[in-house]
Amino acid sequence: MRLYFLRHGQAGRPEEWPHPDAERPLSKRGIEETHAAARGMRWLDLKVELVLSSPLVRAHQTALICAEALQREVTIAPGLASGCTLGTLASVLAAHLPVPPVHNGTASDAEPAEPAPRGVLLVGHEPDFSTLLGAIIGRRGNAAIQLKKGALCRVELESEVDGWRWSPANLHGSGTLVWLLTAKQLGRLGK
Repeated sequence: MRLYFLRHGQAGRPEEWPHPDAERPLSKRGIEETHAAARGMRWLDLKVELVLSSPLVRAHQTALICAEALQREVTIAPGLASGCTLGTLASVLAAHLPVPPVHNGTASDAEPAEPAPRGVLLVGHEPDFSTLLGAIIGRRGNAAIQLKKGALCRVELESEVDGWRWSPANLHGSGTLVWLLTAKQLGRLGK
């Protein structure tokens, strides 16, 4: 399974926004960069089957722009709001991905009735995503990584996790960073 972590695009400055931070939208520049990045995502042919977004306005706007380019719908995942932890991410994935059938009160290793998506796009925030990525790709402790605004990174999960075993312990150290692209790099791909 491929997890794509996308940090929301440029938003207005928090100190200049007179309303609750959750309502802070993308800036004009953020909208333009996100559209360009979305074209780059389409060019990459990511094969995203599920788009999960933080409910905060700037992340949801980012998700809607990218989902349109990828011809997908956006599902709001409240757990992806600011403050998302590895445990929260595990809960989000468990809530939105199929689980294996239950036999005699325990989950079996049989395939679920509905196949799991092979590509999931997660749209959220910093510093959460850098922390999550560091934990997922860190084999011994946490890796240091920074996801800039509008950046997208691809992580491949190992098969032990890629079988609906969503827990913080199973996610930690279970992924391989395949690539990380800035918003500018994505925009250049889509030209």
